[in-house]
Amino acid sequence: MRGECETDGEVDGADVDSNHETGGHDGGTDGKCDDDENHERRGKYDGSRSRGGREAATRAIVVHDVPLLAEVIDAVPFSFAHIVSVEAPAETRIARMMGTRGMTREQALGRIRHQSSEAERRALADEVIDATQPIERMFEHVDTLVAQWRSELRDESYR
Repeated sequence: MRGECETDGEVDGADVDSNHETGGHDGGTDGKCDDDENHERRGKYDGSRSRGGREAATRAIVVHDVPLLAEVIDAVPFSFAHIVSVEAPAETRIARMMGTRGMTREQALGRIRHQSSEAERRALADEVIDATQPIERMFEHVDTLVAQWRSELRDESYR
């Protein structure tokens, strides 16, 4: 994504609702969507942002890595064009937290109990990446999404 705006964040294994994730849901860039509940919750993304009173001159893909997005979506002061959730089964997440963070099983279980459910995260997501697959395949999925989003931006610029 060189040449694009990027933000890096820490991903908690797959126990996060990650925004590799560039932004929220509007049913694509055509502005058509049947998902009114999510629009009310997230707001409508029109692709433009003011900065210092001036409209942004260029469009870019900005990636926000928002751990626990489902828990904070109502408090986020902006909306997203797309949301991607990176998912793994609870046992995989527990093993990762124990291995990488030194948590006990009980601590990892406690953390998971205080997070949104997989169903809640999937309901917010436009795309889901399976975090049990090899990292190379996950990167391929992300590359495909970025190419799709770039195409959407190009198409929008001709409107």
